[in-house]
Amino acid sequence: MRRLGLRGRLMLLGTAGVAATLAVGGVLLVLALKFALLRSLEDTARHTATDVAELAVAGELPDPVPAGGTGAVQLVDGDSRVLAASIGADRLVALLRPADLDRARTGQTITLRGPEGAILVVAQPARGVGTVLVAVSARDAEQTVRALRTTLLIAFPVFLACLAAIAWRLIGATLRPVEEARARQRAFVADAAHELRSPLASLRTQLEVAAHLGEPADPEELLADVARLGRLTDDLLLLARVDERAGTRSEPVELLGLVRGLRGRYPTVTVTGTPQSTTGDRGQLERVVANLVDNGLRHARTQVAVDVTRDGPQVLVTVTDDGPGIPAADRERVFGRFTRLDGARGRDGGGSGLGLAIVRELVAAHNGTVRLTDAGPGLRAEVRLPRLVGPVETADRQPGQ
Repeated sequence: MRRLGLRGRLMLLGTAGVAATLAVGGVLLVLALKFALLRSLEDTARHTATDVAELAVAGELPDPVPAGGTGAVQLVDGDSRVLAASIGADRLVALLRPADLDRARTGQTITLRGPEGAILVVAQPARGVGTVLVAVSARDAEQTVRALRTTLLIAFPVFLACLAAIAWRLIGATLRPVEEARARQRAFVADAAHELRSPLASLRTQLEVAAHLGEPADPEELLADVARLGRLTDDLLLLARVDERAGTRSEPVELLGLVRGLRGRYPTVTVTGTPQSTTGDRGQLERVVANLVDNGLRHARTQVAVDVTRDGPQVLVTVTDDGPGIPAADRERVFGRFTRLDGARGRDGGGSGLGLAIVRELVAAHNGTVRLTDAGPGLRAEVRLPRLVGPVETADRQPGQ
């Protein structure tokens, strides 16, 4: 079972369940049809036996005895001697032997096996005259049941094969996002382990060297590695929360005020635009802008500019730098987790390769989109978020703005 994979196991279990259901349903259908047909034959035979018995008691029984559409009718006395019979019925030998006749008189239906199939025999006492025996052939009923059974044996496997083929595709389509997410998660864990190993190895090396030489380790280098490890851990925890769609609040956020509020961290960044509001988590939106500005500052030659404008029903936030840019073929790839380019923008000064991945995930969590375009020269990151109707334009402005 483990070798089949999740899709194969679900397929096998589902097919087995359907096959068992079809088998049970088919058996019940055949048995129900057989019971209904035989019950109908018995009812017909008993009606005929009752009518013939009434004629015999009244002394009006003709000879030959009317069969009423059944196979054979006999009137026998207490010693199983035939007193009258229908056309085609034996006039010398009773349909039933004495032991079977006694059982039939109690209301049981006696089944006889003939060369052409089963024969049902019922008995009806004719008071003061004898006993009426009526025999009907069950051949047609048996043929009908066999035809149904053969049809089901042919149709059910074909139906099951078609259903299995459809289920295979549906299960594959349903599990594809899950299996892809599972593969991404495995790759993410492997990359995270690799990234965490680097600062840990550096810390261990410094401490081992210091212990070997009997000298204290350089605290600045240790703190740098610890800070790098802390940033990486924070980024990983943030991505985990975003993947689980946890921790995202929904409140009005004025984006121009939010960007201006970051000028204390980025005094050289130029901020322009008009007040525009969206709905979301202020802290996460600050992280989006900060990551884009950090990325721009890391590669800009002279300046980074942030602009907030309205773009139809959306708010457009652009972060533009005049650095070397990114080739068009790589602009989507850089949003992958732990992705670093080999060119000038790949030398990210110790970054973990999670900055743009976090931007993509946070923007998606706010029902927005992000893309990179050519700024000629440089790179422009464009973030589009749903625009809040009737924005509170002054709610997030800082004093003195």
